[in-house]
Amino acid sequence: MIALFFACTSTISQPNPAEGITVADLQRHVGVLASDEYMGRGTLEAGLDKAANYICEEFKRIGLQPLHPNNTFMAPFTMYKGGYGEKTALNLINEKTEKQIPTDQWTVFGFSDEGTVSSEVVFAGYGITAPEYEWDDYANLDVQDKLVLVLRREPDADNPSSTFNGTESTEHGYFQTKAMNAVKHGAKGMILVTDPAYTNPNENFKDRLELSFEQEIKKQPSQGPTFLAAHISQKEAEQWLGSGVLDSWQYKLDTGTPTSELRVHKHAATLTVERRSVGKEVTLYNVAGRLPATSGEEYPLQVVVGAHYDHLGGIEAPTDMIYNGADDNASGTSALLELAEAYSQISVRQREMIFVAFSAEELGLLGSKAFVNQIDTERVVMMLNFDMIGRNSEKEMSVIGDGFATDVAQIVTEANKNIDLRVELAGDDYFGASDHDSFFRKDRPFLFFFTGTHEDYHQVTDHADKLDYSQMEKVSRLGFEMLKPIVDGSITPTFIQHISWLGIKMIPGEKNIVSHVELGSRADKAGLVIGDELVAVGEETNSDSLPGLLKDIPTGKETNLRIQRAKSINTVKVTRAKTGYVGVYPSALSDEQREKLQIIDSEGVLIRGVSADGPAFKAGLKENDVILQIEGSSVVPMSLGKVLRKIGAGENVTLLILRNGERMKIDMVLGERPER
Repeated sequence: MIALFFACTSTISQPNPAEGITVADLQRHVGVLASDEYMGRGTLEAGLDKAANYICEEFKRIGLQPLHPNNTFMAPFTMYKGGYGEKTALNLINEKTEKQIPTDQWTVFGFSDEGTVSSEVVFAGYGITAPEYEWDDYANLDVQDKLVLVLRREPDADNPSSTFNGTESTEHGYFQTKAMNAVKHGAKGMILVTDPAYTNPNENFKDRLELSFEQEIKKQPSQGPTFLAAHISQKEAEQWLGSGVLDSWQYKLDTGTPTSELRVHKHAATLTVERRSVGKEVTLYNVAGRLPATSGEEYPLQVVVGAHYDHLGGIEAPTDMIYNGADDNASGTSALLELAEAYSQISVRQREMIFVAFSAEELGLLGSKAFVNQIDTERVVMMLNFDMIGRNSEKEMSVIGDGFATDVAQIVTEANKNIDLRVELAGDDYFGASDHDSFFRKDRPFLFFFTGTHEDYHQVTDHADKLDYSQMEKVSRLGFEMLKPIVDGSITPTFIQHISWLGIKMIPGEKNIVSHVELGSRADKAGLVIGDELVAVGEETNSDSLPGLLKDIPTGKETNLRIQRAKSINTVKVTRAKTGYVGVYPSALSDEQREKLQIIDSEGVLIRGVSADGPAFKAGLKENDVILQIEGSSVVPMSLGKVLRKIGAGENVTLLILRNGERMKIDMVLGERPER
């Protein structure tokens, strides 16, 4: 059927709208969206509003119709902004004056507790205790119950011969490591200032944006003693301490003077941190337009094409502090616009097409999460997501999602024959860190086109002149061609459920048919075979509900499944294992570590240690590895337990980890937590 479709359509002699997807147009879109004028397109910033207006004008020029009932391309959704309350303040005191520091000259570290610390300030050098480098800033210092002032980075950081790994930073230079060391020595708080020798500090004192769909903000209980932490500008530190003091101290430290000999005389500070308990309501906007189906149906099936248009924002500064986000994701947004224009030239469409530029992807896929709750996702037969498609031309482009819907792998393969783009079909492997994930969670067929991360990912150096526009043209045209048989109604992909704890794949519908049984799995041991129909889970017989019920059976619970095979119905008992156990000592990543390692906020569990003979040890995980995903689900320390409860002990899982800057996959059998 698929090959026949492409063979037949290829003989029609008419202009192919895909040929209108050109390097010049892609360059034009990226040149606008990734320009300094748009200031990095940060959420709730003016630059993102400009980008939204640009996309609206393009949708209007192309001839799309607004999706929103208010007859506008702007599709609003409500969020609640957390952050810090009015009591949050930093006052610096010296012999002459007390000054409250302006909010644009300091910021609270995300790992800081709440509360107030008021004390004298002790200079603690770089805040480092490192016996392996014969360095201890806290030697002969009394910092008990006091605030410490520390310098950013490490001793002699710009010297390739520095004992601290030359010019490469060690973990001792991380903000959170400095804070933890201060806690160990009894300090109540830390004030960090960028060392004067750092020629490109890129200091950004904007509040970290915290958004939630819930107005009430849940606060995490403090672990250990209360500790406050803040970062102040060099300008304010110089005014407080005196001109040239920081330069003098750093020179003396780097040339061997003990930290205890560098005293702060009669300087004090009061630091108060208060987090909001009730979020402030804010409105964000996706930008969505539609090309109606020409079939005449009142509620036709839909094809969604998406890309996020937000990035990290920027500030005016003497050095470059604009995160232009050319690849991430002006590249994907430009493909979205090109596909919209190409499909607007097709006169017959059996499916309605929705083109949506998502907001707030960088803050946790917020725009797409809101969007899937504003539309009837049951009508969506395909979602194609473009995210970062402009780099790594020497590598294959990742196509993710082909193993989660019928016919999709064949469609992509056939469509690519005349394009000749190097692609890698991911099959059953899943990577969820972009907006297709919101559709995946709704059990809708999807594809994700992604050419991979690079050294400019989430850096101010992600500029338009580094993109390969010829590659982007091919990626965009492949997206256009592979959607054609879906848009014209020739093919209707069906979502394939992966019930990993049971070891089956299932094609849901009026009949829930088992399409794959993993050898040695619980399903295999229970006697399930390909072609079996699931007719009941426990007492539930509603076919629409069964896949979800099966996927979410609690761990440790025995459940009856009724299976129809041929004309007979049998009952089998299956038990989902207890919570899975990895056997690592997890830790959160600091903002600085995330920036250096190019890790998004929704991923990252730093391994501080590995339990002897545990699953992680047996699988080869090591200290300082970073777990990004487990079985396709992104994990951070707070979500790790939830993911492990969902999968269960005894399951074969694939971990995506980061080791020494390289992403790699490791297979593991989850254990069961040992008794204590």
